[in-house]
Amino acid sequence: MKKTSTKELTEERGTTHGSFSANARVSQELKATIHCENSGMTNVQREAIDMICMKLSRIASGHAHFADHWEDIQGYCQLVLNDNATVQSIDDFVDITRYCTPVHEDNATID
Repeated sequence: MKKTSTKELTEERGTTHGSFSANARVSQELKATIHCENSGMTNVQREAIDMICMKLSRIASGHAHFADHWEDIQGYCQLVLNDNATVQSIDDFVDITRYCTPVHEDNATID
């Protein structure tokens, strides 16, 4: 079996994932929008969000019809649900708005 070179691998992945630089830009913009200080998320939730942002950037920058991207997002969501430390009943729900207020580009808060 022939070993795939790094160059061949990155070229192949570029067809489904888009360019790494485009992914980096989109992913970092998503993370900056989503994450805020004291969001109340656990490490598992924050990591899942980061991975979902990366997958969303691949969808936006690469091949949106590549099922693997969508299946991976589903998997990261399931991992959060499987982590007992992150699962709460609706009665225990923490209102995220008390930790951070999302802001539009024009600096108007979202109601």
